[in-house]
Amino acid sequence: MIRFLTLVIFSSLFISQVQAQNLVKNSSFEFYDYTSRFLNTTGRDFEKQVKHWTVPNQASTDLVSPRMKNKNITTIPAHTGKNMAGIVINGDFWAEYLAIKLRKPLQVGVNYYVEFWIAMPPYYSKKKMKATKLNANFGVRFGDKIFNLDKNILPGKPQVHATTETLIEPEKWTKIFGTYTATEASEYLYIGQFLNPEIDPNIVIGYFFIDDVFVEPFSSTAIDFVPSSYYRIKGSTASVIMENIYFETDKHDLLVDSEKELDKLVNIMNKNPSISIEILGHTDDQGGEDHNASLSENRAKTVYNYLVAEGIPQKRLRSQGMGYTKPVASNSTDEGRQKNRRVEFKVSGEITSDNLPQGPGDVYRFAKDADSEKPLQLSFTNPTAFKDNCMGENGAPELIQEQKGKLSKSTPLNAKNHILEKTKDRKTVFFNEYALNPQNRIFFISLLQELKDQGFDYLALEALSGKDKQLQERGYPVLNSGYLTREPIFGEMIRTAIEMGFDVLSYNPSKTEVKKAQQILGKKFGAVDEEMARRWAQGMNIYRIRKKYPDAKLLVYSSDPILNESADETERSAAAWYKKLSSKDPFTIEQSSMTDKCALAKHPLFATRTIKEPTIFMTKVMSKKIPFKTSSTDLQVFHPSATSTYNRPNWMTQTRTPYLFNPDKHGMAYPCMVLAYKPGEDPDFAVPMDVVEFKDNRDKTALMLPKGDWVLVMTDFSKHKKLEVVVK
Repeated sequence: MIRFLTLVIFSSLFISQVQAQNLVKNSSFEFYDYTSRFLNTTGRDFEKQVKHWTVPNQASTDLVSPRMKNKNITTIPAHTGKNMAGIVINGDFWAEYLAIKLRKPLQVGVNYYVEFWIAMPPYYSKKKMKATKLNANFGVRFGDKIFNLDKNILPGKPQVHATTETLIEPEKWTKIFGTYTATEASEYLYIGQFLNPEIDPNIVIGYFFIDDVFVEPFSSTAIDFVPSSYYRIKGSTASVIMENIYFETDKHDLLVDSEKELDKLVNIMNKNPSISIEILGHTDDQGGEDHNASLSENRAKTVYNYLVAEGIPQKRLRSQGMGYTKPVASNSTDEGRQKNRRVEFKVSGEITSDNLPQGPGDVYRFAKDADSEKPLQLSFTNPTAFKDNCMGENGAPELIQEQKGKLSKSTPLNAKNHILEKTKDRKTVFFNEYALNPQNRIFFISLLQELKDQGFDYLALEALSGKDKQLQERGYPVLNSGYLTREPIFGEMIRTAIEMGFDVLSYNPSKTEVKKAQQILGKKFGAVDEEMARRWAQGMNIYRIRKKYPDAKLLVYSSDPILNESADETERSAAAWYKKLSSKDPFTIEQSSMTDKCALAKHPLFATRTIKEPTIFMTKVMSKKIPFKTSSTDLQVFHPSATSTYNRPNWMTQTRTPYLFNPDKHGMAYPCMVLAYKPGEDPDFAVPMDVVEFKDNRDKTALMLPKGDWVLVMTDFSKHKKLEVVVK
């Protein structure tokens, strides 16, 4: 009995915290004096059962609970909790309602957000229920206290209501919602089918479940947001869009407004370190061909010199004069000639996702637009997408019975504590990851502060582009800092490391370095494939970092699933090549094998032991305890299978807090993408801290964010809005 009371008290505290703003008490009907197995015969029965709720007439509203086993109705799970209310409408002669006195009266002139959830049972009175459309008289009505001594339908019109397009289906919960600016200091709320023949004389007939009634004073502070579109693609040409870069007639001196516009281009190039620009100068048709060719070349060169003076490396720029050969307007008017005296900016080289100044809409795609052939792309917006997409996987390794036997007898140790004990006297430590599952990154983030305290100062990342020279000063990655670094948790890893004082470096080799590696290795091995050369070049780059900082302690984070130390020369990992080149033995920690994967790729030993935290297993060999591992590394981390919290993997809660968000409150359509940024970071360029796609308004999904201030950018297929929120 004491145990039961404890649970009730906890539930009360939880609901009061979650719904602190809700003016409706007992909004999901979880507080009651008793439940019944039968439908009620009078409204008084309902009032005796449920705390705070009442009815406005003699009709018999029901409390529907899991205990109800009645041949007249087939129940469904409540929207939340265990209980829900049930109302039946048979016409204007018999209609049931819900009624409650609000925590405090509405305030005249204040805007309120209102919602409730509605569904139908599969069967009622032995009849199979059919999908039903509602009307504008079905909804929430605010007013004074009502009680009629009959069962008739109530006159009036609800202030927040459904429409004739609102379809209610058996076993499927639908949200009715809207806003209302109070015109009266109403104390009571009523839910049901009302009647106003002037608006809609039709009466909905049927039995309906009602749950989670919500009313709060609310006005959206979201503002319209126009994301920058910095480039256009036409055929095989990508151009950066810059307006208002003009010159006086027959001159190549920049106008003042042109300099302001070019400063935007400097910003774009700084935040997109992988792009190079071809500057194309144009003229009107005044003057001869040779004169205009020279003039256009000088105009392009003027812009080139301006960008170089602002710190853009010359190797990222080219300039060319086009004369008057490419007009964009008629040369017969002053206005047209002014438009033709311009400079354009073409993205040089092959057009790929890596050299375009991409915007968030190009990277974080709605599910219907995402490329299913690119599971890494899917992981940017859905960290558990890998479970349903085995694309690119080679399958799981075979089960070795001897390993299974050893693992079953091994002793589990907390991975974090064990790793920190082993790394304190090491100078170079390698971690790897399973790139599709950001769970490995969260674990690595949890180690960073203690590793910093042990003296590690440098973090080398394979996924980081070496072209982002402003990363350390900026403090956060942008969309062109790398490909994998676009994933929000990878972005968190980089931000966290920089905030802690790590120097974050890239060891990702350039194409030139890979070609050079092929030449070097080719002298010994003959023809060498690009993958082998890439790993050799990575090992060499890590060796160079170590030579540059000989006394430093270095962390190396690899997105390569292979992290071995003793493989054949042609199969060596970057860690093995580093060991060979430097004659130094690094400490290697393998994470990629024993972690959640799609069913076809999951290691057969992964589910052998049930664990709740990242774990190192110790096994006995000749009376000596050593780490159990299936790889030629020093340690192998076992990660637990993920469960779900508000449709997000529970491991995200290690560094983040669930933040329930409702796009309906801000007038967004579905699907709706929500991206979260730190205040002060550029939402046109920064890697967001979280990205969530809300598929419809039944989707109870949470953003996962650290506590503090955040800027949310919402987008559907027709509009964009920006909103500031606080996660507590």
